[in-house]
Amino acid sequence: MLLFLQPMRLGLLKVSVEEKNGENIALEPVKFARVLGKDGKPAPPWAADSVLKNTVLQGNEEKIFTFDYKLNQEDKVNVVLGYYLVNPKMTKGLGLKNNEEITKFYTLKTLSE
Repeated sequence: MLLFLQPMRLGLLKVSVEEKNGENIALEPVKFARVLGKDGKPAPPWAADSVLKNTVLQGNEEKIFTFDYKLNQEDKVNVVLGYYLVNPKMTKGLGLKNNEEITKFYTLKTLSE
């Protein structure tokens, strides 16, 4: 089973560090997407004939992500795994830019340590 079955979805792993002084630093999010295309260029699923890029996790797949940030002992790491129903890059072209349900980030899991 794939984590995100629909090819228009965008999954995100958001990681932030809360420092002792209260400053919250957002690290570069990890994106999970399947980019479909036609003639080597991104295309919507109904027009696509190939997969240009696939970073979607497969069922039971384990993956380690590293970030270029040095943690201090007092730092707290916050992780959020979630998704957008439609990749935000596609909403304007589909006329969905102002649709609240489509542009909302849906949280699947959060963890703080």
